[in-house]
Amino acid sequence: IEYSNIEGGEDGISDPNGNLDWGNSNLNSDPLFCNADSSDFTLYDNSPCVGTAQDGANMGAYGVGCTPRTDFDGKSIAVTQDGEGYLYNSITDSWSEISDPPTDDDVYALAFDNESQIAVLVDLAGAGNTDAVGYDYSTDTWIDLPDPNTNNIYGGITYDVESDRIILVPSDNFSPMAYDHNSGTWETLSNYIEESFFGTSAILRGCAYDIQSDRVICVSDRGYTQSYDYNTDTWENREDAPSGPESHGSAVAYD
Repeated sequence: IEYSNIEGGEDGISDPNGNLDWGNSNLNSDPLFCNADSSDFTLYDNSPCVGTAQDGANMGAYGVGCTPRTDFDGKSIAVTQDGEGYLYNSITDSWSEISDPPTDDDVYALAFDNESQIAVLVDLAGAGNTDAVGYDYSTDTWIDLPDPNTNNIYGGITYDVESDRIILVPSDNFSPMAYDHNSGTWETLSNYIEESFFGTSAILRGCAYDIQSDRVICVSDRGYTQSYDYNTDTWENREDAPSGPESHGSAVAYD
């Protein structure tokens, strides 16, 4: 046994026949799973399993999925249609004002980059372009980010934990984009299956990241559903939401 984290170490293994070959690269430590109670077995970035497998790889199947708790934990950012910024504290069940983003339109998409601790806001109704800014809770300031450079759109946005990318999925057949805050760059992704989302003039409005399957799930306002895999840059049709063909809003979240 090599490059493994085993509770109790060598003494925790029953070996009545004496056949155990115990290597020197094993651990007996708390792996620091992000949320094992919810079957989230990704690792905190300070886990002893990070970088300690063979050739400097991580132990386990899911990789890093979260960072140690910060002052931002338990808090959510909201931006109103009028461009006003607010913060909700789930621990104290209270709302407070934050600095307003430097945008002046009324259609926004907002996602939190867990690794960089930055909330990324994309103004989806910019005049001929989409603008992006980031919110830093530690300083209560908004910072300029590179713009996706797409046209006026509706769309969904979410944070892909495994790839550490903000995934922006616009409506109206504009190409999806991925933002890497570490390099400050957007990349163009493969397009979704257009006829499956918009066969009856539907609009894409909501996306969420499913950490268990490592897929981005997007739903149009008529319930049409697709999943996206960043690692293979591919889309797949999924079972549609059971809400019927009528047009409705679509907000999507992962529990």
